[in-house]
Formats: sequence, structure tokens, C-alpha cells
Amino acid sequence: MIPYSVLQSDHQPGAFVITVVSARAAQIYARLLAERFPGNKFAIQEGGAWGAPDCHPSIRDSARSFEVERLAATMLKRDAETNPEGLAKWHVYFLRRPDTAATTRCRAYADHDTAMRGRTFSSPDYLGTAIFYGDLPTPHDLGVMLEDFQASKEAIA
Repeated sequence: MIPYSVLQSDHQPGAFVITVVSARAAQIYARLLAERFPGNKFAIQEGGAWGAPDCHPSIRDSARSFEVERLAATMLKRDAETNPEGLAKWHVYFLRRPDTAATTRCRAYADHDTAMRGRTFSSPDYLGTAIFYGDLPTPHDLGVMLEDFQASKEAIA
């Protein structure tokens, strides 16, 4: 397996936090750290980022704490059935277009991008959410998901 690193991305260059075994594990650690250190941004990167500058010791200690490791393990076990390869998790949000209520648009955000996900979820144009596992969804992937979402809305109506 290729390791993934969690970086504190609000520093340039990104400050190294921890390296884990999969993209999904890195996302979980990044999200848990973002919850514990509001105002800080965390990103994931394929491979080890051992040459990057170090993050603040309190962030590294939190990432290696028993509580965070236990929560991450629990979440990975919960994801194992739907995501056995440990791929990155994306939230695809379906939104009403502001100019017309008849059409829908969609946006995809990584699971650990809690700030953008929170803003999008609380938008008055929010219609629904779907989950996508893998690399960044392509425009084709998003188009298929949008068509499926619109078809399911029409079937309900």
C-alpha cells in the first residue's frame, strides 16, 4: 500500500503531521484534527511528506493520541464494507441554480474539507448529497451522479 501524509495546509509549505496507510485513513485523521483545531486547514498527500517542516507539537500529539487513533480505527471499520480499498471519500452536493429552480448543479468536496462542506450543506440552495469513493470525481462521474439524482427526484414526484 502507498502511504498518505496529513499536512497542515494553512502553512506554506505544508507542515507534516502524520503518515498513515490509505487515502481514507488520511482523510479521517485530517477531519478529526480539523474538528480539534478549528481555524486550521489540513490536506492529504500521496506518499510520505517527511521532508516537510514539522507541525506544532500539540497537533502531532493529538494526531497520535489514543482517542484520535481509536476514532479513526472505528470509522475505518465502519467504511470497510463499502470502501474495502481505503479510497478517498468525496461528498457530492446537489444544489438548485439560483437563477432557476428547474435545474440542478453539483459540487464535490473531500471528506476532510469540513469548512466548505458546512457552508454548502447550510446553503438555501442545498437539495441533497451523494457519496463517491475514489480519486477526484471527473466531470463525467458528476454528470452521471447528477442524472441519477434528478431521476430519483422525478420518481418521487
